[in-house]
Amino acid sequence: MSETSDRLRILVTNIPTAMEHAASGEYLKKTLVPVTQSAAALTHRGRAELVFRFASHGFRHPAFECFRYLPELNPHAMIDAVAWGEAQGFDAAVLGCFGDPCLADIRRASAIPVVGLGEAALRAAAAHGPFGVVTPSEFLLAPTRHQIHALGLSAQLVDVVVSSEPGDEQEHALINATSAIEHFCSASRRLIAQGARAVVPGCGLLSPALRMAPGAERQWPDGLCEVDGVPVIDVFGCAMAEALAAVRPSPQPAAQRPSWAEISAAPGEVPKVEPGAFWNV
Repeated sequence: MSETSDRLRILVTNIPTAMEHAASGEYLKKTLVPVTQSAAALTHRGRAELVFRFASHGFRHPAFECFRYLPELNPHAMIDAVAWGEAQGFDAAVLGCFGDPCLADIRRASAIPVVGLGEAALRAAAAHGPFGVVTPSEFLLAPTRHQIHALGLSAQLVDVVVSSEPGDEQEHALINATSAIEHFCSASRRLIAQGARAVVPGCGLLSPALRMAPGAERQWPDGLCEVDGVPVIDVFGCAMAEALAAVRPSPQPAAQRPSWAEISAAPGEVPKVEPGAFWNV
């Protein structure tokens, strides 16, 4: 914990990239971050200070083709962001993308605890028994199943299904969650019919929208916490709980850790883009 404060300083880095003063950056600053902050605060209850760090430049990916304000992504920016957070004395970092890109490599290099959003949520879901995942895009079906397999949780997986909500409407869920909740409930009931005892929103954007129900508070004053009595996993809540507990093992001594440069150049990863400016919220 920081010496100058009783609160943990937690860095949240995410995969979308955007110019700070462009429409995409304004969406992240004024919409995504405030809703996510509110969702996370339900768990940390003032015990943590969250700083969100975004990169200005990235590259195209099909999973973001339908999004107006989140058109690019850059997994390697998350490596650079955590390296910066470590140097700035943050107490922990959360990778705010459900797919946990570069998580294993970042943990090997980092001297601070690094929490994977997807990993924390999937382990919490598995504690309930059989579980299912609702993902926002067909592009994420195979990666999500691979992620679950890598965690050793495939035997408890009921299925991974795609939300029927059109992709170009999904980012609007952080402004008005009514449609997102209805589509999520419909997909969840398919999983529940197959025996799921917990349902996971497989997206770092969808989860806080469901939990806070912005624009739909009258109908869901407590957010969407269950569907037909089956719990909906609070993805950011799980990540916050893990970060607060600092449950990750202590890192290896510095001499035994790879450098951040070595991690960024790891073979098999996406090529590193030209360095771009970062900005914080």
